[in-house]
Amino acid sequence: GTYFPGPVRDAAAFHPDDEAEGLEALDQLSSREQEVLQALSEGYCNREIAQRLFISQETVKTHVSTVISKLGVRDRTQAAVMALRMGLLSAV
Repeated sequence: GTYFPGPVRDAAAFHPDDEAEGLEALDQLSSREQEVLQALSEGYCNREIAQRLFISQETVKTHVSTVISKLGVRDRTQAAVMALRMGLLSAV
């Protein structure tokens, strides 16, 4: 079989209990938070996101924390997976 590391396995298994709630949560993200989430889904680290969006790494950390909180997920991987599943972001 194929081996998947724990974080990948956990993210793939993530399903919001209520899809409508998931879509509502995505709608609550600001445009900048959506940009950060898109960059997360493309695999960028905080430093790279900061450079790409012309903001500080601390601001990126704040946006990532806010995105995780608003989406009700555990980590940045789950946030990216949820956004892809809900159609907010295009797959890379």
